[in-house]
Amino acid sequence: MVKGSKVTVAIRPEFIDSLTTVTGDEFNVIEGKVARADFVGDSIACQIAWGNQLLHVKLPSTSDVARGDKIFLRVNPQYCRVFCGPCA
Repeated sequence: MVKGSKVTVAIRPEFIDSLTTVTGDEFNVIEGKVARADFVGDSIACQIAWGNQLLHVKLPSTSDVARGDKIFLRVNPQYCRVFCGPCA
């Protein structure tokens, strides 16, 4: 892979953690907005708007999230898979 190449990063929705606040020393944290939150029994299926992307996240059923909320997501690189080139 050449430095600067476009790639696609994939991660399972259940491997993305949510944070209510950040202190500034966290790594791999992105800020988004809850576009949709559906209670599905054992979890809450969320769609998070991040720039022009829509991320699908699976949060614990005890999470206190609602549409329009600001949310911080932490991605553990251990669970990420990188593919050469952008997705179609």
